[in-house]
Amino acid sequence: MKESVNIFCEIPCLTESSTPLSAPYLHKKWFKNGDRRILAQYLQKFIYYNQNCFNFLNITPTLEGSDQNIKISFKTSQYIGAVPLKSSVSGKQIGDLIIKPRFYSDNNYIELLDYLGNDINPEYFDGLPLVSGRNFRPPLYLEAIKFIRSLEILVKQKWVKFANFEKNLTYPSGVVNWNKYAINSYDPKFTTIFPTKLNILNESHYEYEQLKYVYEKCKEEIKSINTPERIKLTIKEVLINLDAKMYRLNSKFVNKFTIRNADIPIVKKTKEIGNSFLASNISNSLGWRLDFSIIFERYVQKIFLDVGKKIGFISYPNIRFSGNGSSNLEWTIRFLEPDLVLKKNDSSIYIDAKYKSHLLNKQSKSLNLHEDHRNDLHQLFSYCSFDKNIKKTGILCYPSNSLECFKRTYSNNIDNNTNTVLLIGIPLNIESLNSVHQFLSKILVDLYQLNIT
Repeated sequence: MKESVNIFCEIPCLTESSTPLSAPYLHKKWFKNGDRRILAQYLQKFIYYNQNCFNFLNITPTLEGSDQNIKISFKTSQYIGAVPLKSSVSGKQIGDLIIKPRFYSDNNYIELLDYLGNDINPEYFDGLPLVSGRNFRPPLYLEAIKFIRSLEILVKQKWVKFANFEKNLTYPSGVVNWNKYAINSYDPKFTTIFPTKLNILNESHYEYEQLKYVYEKCKEEIKSINTPERIKLTIKEVLINLDAKMYRLNSKFVNKFTIRNADIPIVKKTKEIGNSFLASNISNSLGWRLDFSIIFERYVQKIFLDVGKKIGFISYPNIRFSGNGSSNLEWTIRFLEPDLVLKKNDSSIYIDAKYKSHLLNKQSKSLNLHEDHRNDLHQLFSYCSFDKNIKKTGILCYPSNSLECFKRTYSNNIDNNTNTVLLIGIPLNIESLNSVHQFLSKILVDLYQLNIT
């Protein structure tokens, strides 16, 4: 636990039970004005006062013991983030509860988010501001990079709008400013000069100027000391190209973009990211959360997409197997959705990523791990059951400290039919990306060659 006047406690996500915090410790640290005789009541009120914050991060607090021996611990979910907590003694804000990533070597998950692109954004908690500031939340440069990468795509397209301006013509045409003409027409040399309002399609319109304003703010953030040097290097070439594309544009202040139905998709996307960046200073100190299981799933999906494409597999990410029927049961599953399906000729590979600790607890006899893995296998086999190909393999991916692959074959005793499953451990470390690509390429090639022999 990190000692700080601003942090109540810091816990990894996917923790079954955190290190218990004893009532005497909490009284000394956070409930200094409370009555020692009723510490159990303070902890019960503490849970009640902060229930919305716990719900936001999907945290389950648990009390153990009684009276002076009572302790509180927390079960965390797949979310990382931070929320502000209130004292049950005074009702005032005390410190922040921090949930950090698990299975990540240096906790610098920002590189992962940058690699995955614009699809994953934090959600914010509408409540008290954090007292720990922005140290434990996604940094502003991440939003800046998302905006710049989207703008890079936008400037390659022709985005024009009607620009209104006044021009002097030698003949009356369109909307003439007759009042201005009347003032000047006494002079013979102005009698044939007609100030006319024109609407002309132009790329140098006011919304592009607003985008340039946000672009300049994003550049300032990226060039600041808050941004790591390795991040600056990855975006340096993009900034040079954008500067060359936009140097003729003026910069027009904007605090929020107006998103219109008529906007083309890339314009809408860029405006939405721009609004998120502009709002970052407002939400900078708010509680936030990120679903890290989604980050791992997208990471695995993107890696297999890249590897499968090089080898020649056809990819089907997040394909849905729909369920239909006359049942009105609300709890029935309406569709199944594997993370990725790879197909080549008469071979199929079904891939599912699970952000769980199985490959980090190889010798554990935990019943929870056992049942979780059973559910994962059943889910993977259900995906494979929809495939007509005889040659099919299921792949379960778990976080791991190193690249690993374990093969399991399941068969029945009726007709000797078999199902093959690979358990693959993938490190959550962007620096090992090239090694991961090579490792998975070899696995897929070996699988394909095995299937066609």
